[in-house]
Amino acid sequence: MSKRTQRGEIRRNYGKDSALAMAGKGLKSWMSDPKKSLRKPGLHSRSYAPKTLNMFEDTQEAIGITAEEAIAADEFFDEVIATSMYSKPSLPRATLPPIAPTPKYANVDQSAYEKKKGPVKRKQVSPVTSPDTSKTSQDGGSSWNMSRKREKPNLKKAKAEAQGQNVDDDDGIDMPDWVESLWDNSDRHAAGFSLVEKFFGSPSNKHQERRRSRPYFTYWVTIVQIILYIVSIAYYGIAPIGTSKTSISAEVLMTNLAIENVAYDELDNLWIGPTQADLIHMGAKYSPCMRKDENINAALEYDREKEKEQACCVYNDGSGCVMTDQGDCSGALATWFNWTESNPGPDGRLSGAVCGQDPEFCTNPASTGAYQWQDDFTQWPICEETDVPASGRKKYNMMCEVVGRPCCVGIRGECIVATREYCDFRKGYFHENASVCSQVECMNEICAMIDFTDPSEPDQFYRFFTSLFLSSGILSLVISLVFQLTIQRDLEKLIGVWPMTVLFLGGGVVGSLASATFIPYYVEAGASGSQFAVIAAMFLEVMRWNKDENPGKTIGKIIFVLFVLFLLGAVVASIDNFAHLFGLIFGFFVAFGFRPFRTRGGKPIPKGCIIFSQIVMFLCAIGLFAMLVVIYYVLPVTNCESCMYFNCIPFTSTYCDGMSVNIKRDGQTVVRDA
Repeated sequence: MSKRTQRGEIRRNYGKDSALAMAGKGLKSWMSDPKKSLRKPGLHSRSYAPKTLNMFEDTQEAIGITAEEAIAADEFFDEVIATSMYSKPSLPRATLPPIAPTPKYANVDQSAYEKKKGPVKRKQVSPVTSPDTSKTSQDGGSSWNMSRKREKPNLKKAKAEAQGQNVDDDDGIDMPDWVESLWDNSDRHAAGFSLVEKFFGSPSNKHQERRRSRPYFTYWVTIVQIILYIVSIAYYGIAPIGTSKTSISAEVLMTNLAIENVAYDELDNLWIGPTQADLIHMGAKYSPCMRKDENINAALEYDREKEKEQACCVYNDGSGCVMTDQGDCSGALATWFNWTESNPGPDGRLSGAVCGQDPEFCTNPASTGAYQWQDDFTQWPICEETDVPASGRKKYNMMCEVVGRPCCVGIRGECIVATREYCDFRKGYFHENASVCSQVECMNEICAMIDFTDPSEPDQFYRFFTSLFLSSGILSLVISLVFQLTIQRDLEKLIGVWPMTVLFLGGGVVGSLASATFIPYYVEAGASGSQFAVIAAMFLEVMRWNKDENPGKTIGKIIFVLFVLFLLGAVVASIDNFAHLFGLIFGFFVAFGFRPFRTRGGKPIPKGCIIFSQIVMFLCAIGLFAMLVVIYYVLPVTNCESCMYFNCIPFTSTYCDGMSVNIKRDGQTVVRDA
């Protein structure tokens, strides 16, 4: 609204900003670059400078006041403000008696201060916006320490003095130095880079370049990783701890209707976390879930050919029936019903019989007309509705109770016919409505998450991304948190949020892609590729710091550190060196693209050369990603035995089993390394 003044002028009444406008301003201020508000180290030690620093230059000559008198005057007027709430001074401020300098600053020499601390520069501190933060010392003087913990009026003391009561001047608590340091924000300790500088060394003037951006992305990634690990442990539990395999046994009901003591081997987890199958369910990197794998398909084809030799084994006592081959069906206790030329099935079929399913009695979907079922029960659909007569010849496979159904177990697409009890013991997926294993797609069940678009075509490419936020165990999580809250946090302060986002996510995706290409059967969870991309950026900063002093020594130290890290990755089976290597290369390209060298030999590099080098680095990063995509999907590497040795040294026969291509069925190797 607006109103007209006495002169006839229209005065517009501007009210408060809208909530949306204020929220936008607040967000802009929150996301603003902290570098703009930094002060040089010679001028400050805490948040604000006292007003007396400006008074020395602005008013010392004008009013003839010395440095110690200005400090004492600040103290005096603070006292007046504190007492004025309960009593007014009897004299006007202009007639107050002069304040004698306090003993601590009686002999202060401004030239001596400047000689020790350096000259005071007016342009660094604003006399208008900097609040009064002078701090009273214990001996009655004022300190040059610009503390965030400002002196507050002691209302209790002021009220007592106004009533004429004697109050002890020392009413504060003498806090230890470490407590006072908690309020000090002038030298935020960069823990990660401090460790790096102790080993590599860096010029001291690099410290001020550091506090440029707030590490929002690092904190977000860390929180997500912690939450997902807690959820995984709460829901799935912890796998056996070790570096080999653990045999898990129990007594369960088998398809022969006998309770037997059975066992299976579970791969250990060195990091104290979920099993491989559980990590796959949560989104870990696993190549057979991301593309069609020829070795997995070969194993599945082997299973189908073996299944064609099966038929319905009906127990003579009428206790049930199950699909088996003729050798597993006891002739004394059961009868093996199969269709032959002398005893064919419906419409002369020779493939069968199948326990609980028959084309003659299935009504949904019915085997009629153009939808006639093939004479191969591995191609039959799941029958949802049947109409079985009460009795009849040749119908024993439909009149018995099916005691075994398809169950998907393991992580290589294996399907077995088992009881529900045994399937639960193996932590498998029991298919109650299916009759044979050919009717289920075990890889779709094992991979979980979002179902494949085509149940027979794995397409979960998003595992390249989701695996970055998972953790193999508590040990790997602790290592990641220590790295991220030291090195990565400090680097993000230096390079910014968006460069760190590209560096972390891009390096992680490229590392996972390389790992899936060369060791496709290794289940990986963690941001190892991302962390090595960050390490590459850190090494680039170290080279930037020391490129004019001793670059050869710095490069030698970097090579030594990388050698140790990759050697550790080869010794420890569950560390992925392929992700480390390609994440490191990608991180170097991206880091150099965002922060290229701008000087050489102390001389500035032309701007055109800098831009050209940035474009080349970004193109190299994109080219590396594109090359890995082409190799992974167009020219897949499925049998590379030598690739395993770069990632794992087989100290024992089972030490590197998690990375091998060997696929076994019933104890027999179906597919092995080339």
